[in-house]
Amino acid sequence: MGITFRKALLSALGSSGKPLEQIAQEAEIALEQLEALVLSDEAIFSVDDAIKVAQSFGTTLDQFLEDSSLSGHVQIAQLYSSLPPLLKAQLEAYARELADGLDPAQPPKPQ
Repeated sequence: MGITFRKALLSALGSSGKPLEQIAQEAEIALEQLEALVLSDEAIFSVDDAIKVAQSFGTTLDQFLEDSSLSGHVQIAQLYSSLPPLLKAQLEAYARELADGLDPAQPPKPQ
C-alpha cells in the first residue's frame, strides 16, 4: 500500500532536510514545478519527473511511495511468523496482559 507522491515528497523533505531548490537541481526539473506540487494535491507531475525526484533522495519510485507507517507493522508480522509456537503463545499472552492494563515491566507468565 502506498501514499501519494506529494505526501512522500513532503515526508522526504522533512526527514532529509534538503531544500526544495536542491531537489529541483538534482532531479533536473523546474523549481516551480516542485513548488506547485508542494502547495497543491492537484498539481500535474509526470512519472518521469517523479522518478528523478525519488532518485535525488537515493531511492526508487516504488520505495519512495511506500507507506513507512506500515513498514513497522509488516516487519513485526514477519518476525512473529518466524517464531516457534511456544514463543508465539508467550508473546500473545504478554500482549493480552498489556492490553488489559497490567504492569508491562513484568514478564509474561509461561503457559
